[in-house]
Amino acid sequence: MKKVLLTLAVTCFAFAANAQFVIGGNVGFGMSNGTNTFTSTIVTPATTITTTTDLPKTVNFYIMPKIGFNINEKMSAGIILGYSSTSTTTINKYPDYTIVPLGTDIVRTTKVSTSEINVTPYFRYNVTTLNNFTFFCEAAVPIAISPVEKTHYELTYNEAGAAKSETGDLEGAKYTSFGVTVTPGLNYALNDHLNMDIYFNAIGLGFNHRVTTTVTKYPNGDTDTDVDATNTFGLNVRTLPAGVGFGINYVF
Repeated sequence: MKKVLLTLAVTCFAFAANAQFVIGGNVGFGMSNGTNTFTSTIVTPATTITTTTDLPKTVNFYIMPKIGFNINEKMSAGIILGYSSTSTTTINKYPDYTIVPLGTDIVRTTKVSTSEINVTPYFRYNVTTLNNFTFFCEAAVPIAISPVEKTHYELTYNEAGAAKSETGDLEGAKYTSFGVTVTPGLNYALNDHLNMDIYFNAIGLGFNHRVTTTVTKYPNGDTDTDVDATNTFGLNVRTLPAGVGFGINYVF
């Protein structure tokens, strides 16, 4: 037994000594918002009403570090860790004609926050190399976990002429998923240590199993639990440029 363990240790040490380790990944941040203007022209009586409302404001962030090693000139393997978060804030304003003064706005601000943790082992095979360009095919097993979706709301209104407000927190769905994907890509070597990956996610073959759990809690203590399991399999085709991904790697 000791000889077997010693042999395995020597083999692993020799493999690690000859392997080229790679670190890399990508990071992203985005924000979107805007306004909507609605104009209504009334003939009788002659008047024009213009209403401007804020569109939902969304802020998203993700980070995906990668660590791997080149087995040889043709093959490499590793793992990608990822974290992403999305926050969407919606402000709804509508007049309440039941109070004085008439038309005082009721304002409801809703903020929905979601996050996702990813662990993705991968294996890459380099199909062919031309100068600094290498065409590859990468197989991966993405595993994703999303904690409970959280909703925070604030409501401002008038009651009998007095300003009132209330706040609350709600819990939504959570999910776990795993799958298998095969994606083509192109690697460009900037120098001996630095290179860039371009993933053609517009075309890919994959399978995904996802379980979504939603727990609804009622004021009287009752609880409903809804579990939804879905399987997706097929050829994934998306339009450009959404179907293109980028990553930067450093080879030791």
